[in-house]
Amino acid sequence: LDDSPSDGLGIAMAKVNDENDNDATLLIPEPNPTADREAVSLSGVSYQTVLSGLLSLFPPKDLSLRNAASRKDGYWQYISQGKEPPKHLTYGEFDFYFFAELLDRARYYYKSGESSTEDNSQRDGWEGMTFTDIGSGTGRLVFAAAALHPGFKLCRGVEVLPAIQQVAAKNLDKCRKLSTSDDGGKELNDY
Repeated sequence: LDDSPSDGLGIAMAKVNDENDNDATLLIPEPNPTADREAVSLSGVSYQTVLSGLLSLFPPKDLSLRNAASRKDGYWQYISQGKEPPKHLTYGEFDFYFFAELLDRARYYYKSGESSTEDNSQRDGWEGMTFTDIGSGTGRLVFAAAALHPGFKLCRGVEVLPAIQQVAAKNLDKCRKLSTSDDGGKELNDY
């Protein structure tokens, strides 16, 4: 099992031995072979810098644990009763590089549709706008959006499954402890 940093395009299954020397299956994000390691967001933030922070909050080797947390109060109750779980309760992780590019393209196309009489000088990125992730899971993309575009007025995640929402809350607490209010940046309470 390779637990070196990964960019996470897809999901691979790895066979490993657990503490009792039994075979176990572990989900591992696969590297994104087309990722541009030098890319920066429209806000001028390095994708690689943000990915490095995300990997410390969401280690690839822990994907199976995050997936298991979603089963705790999500679809597991259906499976244990032999029923087909609702598809909207399936946890998965979006590729970071694809998401970062998607945000930039969305802003580009939104901006290109604005009237030329509007003052766009303050809106090179997402300044003053709100990012909301419906079905935010562990909050990985909410953290990514906030880091890629510090000008967002607010970044929020909405999650109905308590177990994975708790993972997001724990990671937010970790970030708050690392943050200092005198660094000139936004307070993490703003996210």
